[in-house]
Amino acid sequence: MRHRILVSLILGLAVGLATPVSAVETTRSSSLTDEQIDRAIRKGAANRKESKCGLRLTDKGRGFFNALTAAGNGLNGTRNATQGEGFKVWIYTPEEWICQISFEAAREYRELERDDLTPEDLADVVRVVAYPDTPTEVHAAGMQQQSSVAHVVIRDARKREAIQPIEKRTFTEDVQNAMGARLQYVGVVAFFDPQDVDAIRRQDKKGEFHVTVVGDNGEKNFKIKDQHFARLAGL
Repeated sequence: MRHRILVSLILGLAVGLATPVSAVETTRSSSLTDEQIDRAIRKGAANRKESKCGLRLTDKGRGFFNALTAAGNGLNGTRNATQGEGFKVWIYTPEEWICQISFEAAREYRELERDDLTPEDLADVVRVVAYPDTPTEVHAAGMQQQSSVAHVVIRDARKREAIQPIEKRTFTEDVQNAMGARLQYVGVVAFFDPQDVDAIRRQDKKGEFHVTVVGDNGEKNFKIKDQHFARLAGL
């Protein structure tokens, strides 16, 4: 039986059907062979506990600073606010996206078959999911530097050129404290043409490039290095 796969991304956020699929995505037919699709399905189903699909990057500098602040608070009895979680990006090639769909099915003890995949699942796009910089503590001091995502671009290794997404969608992420105060931040799912990504990569001898997340309060560059390419099948 055919069924539509809902893909849950980070923090339980389902973006697979969060908005209607646009013509831009559905008209970009798959470039994957049956062998590649089957391989991606097997990879995704191999581990129900943790997804091994795609590349996931976090703001390590922000995490290090927050750890120092927390340690200082513990030693000195202070209440200095941390700077928030920082932006996060998840990157999926077409093959890695199928892997993620298969992982979600396996986690729900469903068996995914090739015929279950819809045209939008198979669309020939590179997906970048950019998560907002949300506060670690929901109070005035803890929310000073937090930021929604406004835009995402891919830039060459020297940051001289940028390619724009062929489509982007927004999603929201809620944070709440113990007193019930709730804040809402915006993230972006950006879709890029793989040929545009290849053109940017050819400008560097190692094929490295940047994903730049533009927020309300500045931007964050995530460098995609040679060591990351093993997590991006087909790139």
